[in-house]
Amino acid sequence: MPRRKKAPPIDPAEIDRLKLLLETEEHLESDLRQEMQEIIKTRDRQITRELRHSEERNKRLVMWVGVTIMMLVIASFWIANLLALTTRDLSIGAKPETIDIEGAKENLTTTMDKVLKDLEAIKREAENLKSTVTSTNDSVFPIENKLP
Repeated sequence: MPRRKKAPPIDPAEIDRLKLLLETEEHLESDLRQEMQEIIKTRDRQITRELRHSEERNKRLVMWVGVTIMMLVIASFWIANLLALTTRDLSIGAKPETIDIEGAKENLTTTMDKVLKDLEAIKREAENLKSTVTSTNDSVFPIENKLP
C-alpha cells in the first residue's frame, strides 16, 4: 500500500482568511435568500392583483351578458305580441268601427245642458247660503256690521 504524504501545516493567516471568506459567503447567501423572498412576495401580490382584476372583469362580463339576454327576451316577447295583435286583427277581418257622429253630438249637447243646469242650481244654492249667513251675522253681531 502506498504511503500517504503528510499534509503541509496550515498557516494561521490562511485559516483566518478562509473563516472570513466563509462568513462573507454566509452573509451573501442570507442576503440572496431575503432578496428572493421579497421578489416572490412582490410577484405573489402582482399575481393576486391581476387575478382580482380578472375576476371583476369576468363578473362585469357575466352581468352584461345577463342584461343583454333579458333585453332580447323582452324585445322578442314584445315583437311576438305585436305580431299576434296585428295578425289577429287581420285574421278576424275586423272592420274599423264607424262612429255615430250625430249621436255623439246629441249626447254631448244633452250632457252639457245638464251640467249647465246643475251649475246654475249650485250658484243659486251658494247665493241662498250667503244671504243666510249674512242675515245671521246681522242678527248675532248687529254692532259690528254697522261699523265702517
